[in-house]
Amino acid sequence: MFRKTELRLSEPSSCILLTGATGLLGRFLLRDLSAQGRQVAVVVRGSKTADAESRVDDLLRDWREVAGAEVPRPVVLQGDITLPGLGLSAADRGWVAGNVDEVVHSAASLSFDRREADGEPYASNVGGTANVLELCRTLGIRRLHHVSTAYVCGLRRGRVLESELDVGQTPGNDYERSKIESERAVRAADFLDVLTVHRPSIIVGDLVNGFTNTFHGFYKPLRIVQPFVESFLQASLASGSLLDVLGMSGAECKNLVPVDWVSAVMARIILDPSLHGATYHLTSTRPTSVGLLCRVFEQMVVEMAERPKAVGGGKPASSFDPALLARLFGDQMQVYRAYWRDDPEFDASATRRAVPDLASPALDEPTIRRLCRFAIETGFRWPPAARARQPILFDTRFPLA
Repeated sequence: MFRKTELRLSEPSSCILLTGATGLLGRFLLRDLSAQGRQVAVVVRGSKTADAESRVDDLLRDWREVAGAEVPRPVVLQGDITLPGLGLSAADRGWVAGNVDEVVHSAASLSFDRREADGEPYASNVGGTANVLELCRTLGIRRLHHVSTAYVCGLRRGRVLESELDVGQTPGNDYERSKIESERAVRAADFLDVLTVHRPSIIVGDLVNGFTNTFHGFYKPLRIVQPFVESFLQASLASGSLLDVLGMSGAECKNLVPVDWVSAVMARIILDPSLHGATYHLTSTRPTSVGLLCRVFEQMVVEMAERPKAVGGGKPASSFDPALLARLFGDQMQVYRAYWRDDPEFDASATRRAVPDLASPALDEPTIRRLCRFAIETGFRWPPAARARQPILFDTRFPLA
């Protein structure tokens, strides 16, 4: 087990500090950066049931048991980005000062609407970024990779350039507003020698197996209808019914990108200093139509309804009311309506120049179905209540070298 004390303070700074390692993108970045021989330190907060070390142990166990991959153990620093100094102890701050020369700030809240209880998404996305910047300033770290989002464009239409940020756009929700504020902050940090901004669009599960440990955004429609549909026998939805509820034609497009592709592109950029200092749209050149998504969702509704019920469970299909489900779906999707709007065209010229061999993959119908099925089979939670032990091997189809 690697502990931070095993890296001597007299060694040159060579460690990457990663926030958000337990999130979906963060865990793939940890794997991909480590696979190329870079030592990674992670800032992880404890939970009600586990400290930071235990949470990282669980993450590594996921890679080992679910993906059949051995990921080197990172240096684990217990902290919290929403706290001053990231909540690090004095000893850990000293260790970071002596061993870290580059930060990858991936931690973020994905909440669309501001929550009064904890102030998210602003507490993490704005306050957390401010705390990361202050740590970099006080400890002399001058290289930062900031994970923003392509949706800092807000409600813009047309072509969105990587070079653009503030053009008078209107944010579609609090998530977008908070990410605009955080990107402004990192750009204003004049003590940084090099700032690299990574702007992914909508990140979904692993391309090959559909793996994800978060079930926001793209997964929300199925998550809303799951408990309702699975309580009926042979329930189904009429073709186009979800489009009707969303008030969309189906020709609209969403820019979906698989997490393994995003991580591969980011890792390639992070590991090549000649590519630092730019802004990269990590977006698809072949967006996915909302019509295709809704068609697959409707197919998944049938599949969910056909899942085995408990003995004597399941209401008869004759009592299934599609109109009631449509109203329920419409009410709960209200906060996500901006999310399902037609996406603009994201220019990704800098990304194509940086990684010309890593073209963005198109998400076809079988892939979308695989993404949905993984979420359904795990009950929209990770780890699932009863995780299967058989290995589900990931393909490493995105070369990092």
